[in-house]
Amino acid sequence: MMITLACMAAALLTRGVTVESAVSANDEAAKFAAKDLERILKDVPGRIVLREESALRPQEWRLKSSGDGALVISGRDGMGIVYGVCSFLEKHAGVRWFAPDTECVPDLKGWTLPANLDETGKPAFDYREMFVGADFMDGLWRLRNKESNRALFGCGVHNGSPGDCHTFAAYSKALKAAHPELFGKRLNASGQVATSLCPSDETTRRFVADEMCRHIEADAAKCAGKPRYCVPTFYDLSQDDGGSSGECMCDRCAAARRAAGSYSGPNILFASAVAELVRKRHPEVTVQTFAYSYTQEPPTNDVVAAENVNVRYCCSWVFDPLVKGSPQGDRLEAWSRHAKQFGIWSYWRTYRGVLFPFVKKRAEIAAEIRFCAGLGATRYFAEDESPLARSFAMMQHWLFLKLTEDPAQDEGKAASEVYPQLATSSVLGSVDAGTLGKWAKAKSVDFTEFMDAPGSFEDAFLLDCAVSEVEDKKAEFRFAEIVPGVTPTIGEGGRYGNGKVVVYGMAELGAGGEWEPADDDSRFFKAKLVPVRYDENLSDRIGDLQGGGV
Repeated sequence: MMITLACMAAALLTRGVTVESAVSANDEAAKFAAKDLERILKDVPGRIVLREESALRPQEWRLKSSGDGALVISGRDGMGIVYGVCSFLEKHAGVRWFAPDTECVPDLKGWTLPANLDETGKPAFDYREMFVGADFMDGLWRLRNKESNRALFGCGVHNGSPGDCHTFAAYSKALKAAHPELFGKRLNASGQVATSLCPSDETTRRFVADEMCRHIEADAAKCAGKPRYCVPTFYDLSQDDGGSSGECMCDRCAAARRAAGSYSGPNILFASAVAELVRKRHPEVTVQTFAYSYTQEPPTNDVVAAENVNVRYCCSWVFDPLVKGSPQGDRLEAWSRHAKQFGIWSYWRTYRGVLFPFVKKRAEIAAEIRFCAGLGATRYFAEDESPLARSFAMMQHWLFLKLTEDPAQDEGKAASEVYPQLATSSVLGSVDAGTLGKWAKAKSVDFTEFMDAPGSFEDAFLLDCAVSEVEDKKAEFRFAEIVPGVTPTIGEGGRYGNGKVVVYGMAELGAGGEWEPADDDSRFFKAKLVPVRYDENLSDRIGDLQGGGV
């Protein structure tokens, strides 16, 4: 009998954490969080309670030690609870999820749940998205790092129908079918017959508001029975893509434009009028419009967007970040006086000229995010299609999510966590100079002066600028990055298959380097380079790369 008791005692001592979940039965995210805690803390004794707390804000979490020795992790709903669980594991247990196939869990044997905890947290931005085009990573990684888009279980902040941007075309089509008399006489900025909406017309405003309410109600019906964080709360009402030409220039719109100094005037008045009508039926909804292209300049008069309008400012480039003191930074500061809610659309890649291997420097990523957060921006969207074709894609994505959650953290320290882990995983975060030198077909290669830190090339604009003293002033240069399936091979359960080594060549800016597969499976690429000396004044040579559109 004593032996049995001893065995039972030993089992209790080595048993992992017990998780009690007091959450809604239909909240799969909270159920997953409970299982994840048990899996990761399998060698840690103690008791954790997951609990819904209605007083908390959306996405907010609380970690609090209770009087009976348990740790209580609370959230307004399952999303807040998952965020609390992941934050607890990161901050207190040292767990990291650097990439979809890279989970770092320290040896937790002998570790105990911290006592006397009482802390709350919430991401600095309500919406955080890195848009990569065709998706290549699973929603679990996005969920654990608190990304607002494409996260598992629908955790996030959702944009409703008919789309998350450039919805004028959809509303114009519906309006023309119902009110053809509103089309055919008005002129646009090009002097042609306008085919887009008239933002000054009262019939148009009421029709669009009604149409938006129909979308809101249809989307809510589709989400019936799901947690409330699955229901869209943002509805876009923004101009069609492209430059000035299609906007209505009837007498009323032209007058509103003159009064405001730019077309942002009639646009803000339009979005605000629609938003006020929508609020009467759906007070939970925010209407989004753009400060982009011909609406980018802030109004010069005293027009202010309605409280439930979010103005999305689109003016940040990979070589020209949105920071204090820059022309685009000054415009954003002006916009913050005309909109109580505003968001950011930042371009993290080039759109003309050479795409590879340009990346947004991490110091500028941090400066931009801090500046926008400091002004009160609530949404941050980074457009970065084809990120795996450039360097340090996963490190940048992870760092983006960490900084949009907490802009105050040290980006250098955060990045230094990533390099050692990714260097041995299937997503390579850095390559040391010695290895690169071996791959370079050059007489002499010196990379060290271009590094932000030893072994790191993440902050280099043009890696080929480091190639020097090559024979015949031409060389074939390669650097390697291991990524999880360049042509994504999603395995069982949505996880990646084995990583592949991808080798990228790089061409001098403007040289128009030709890219071709170096073997049959298209994993290796090569390019003839025209090496140049490193130029600290790269901005003079890259001005033509800053184009593009939303």
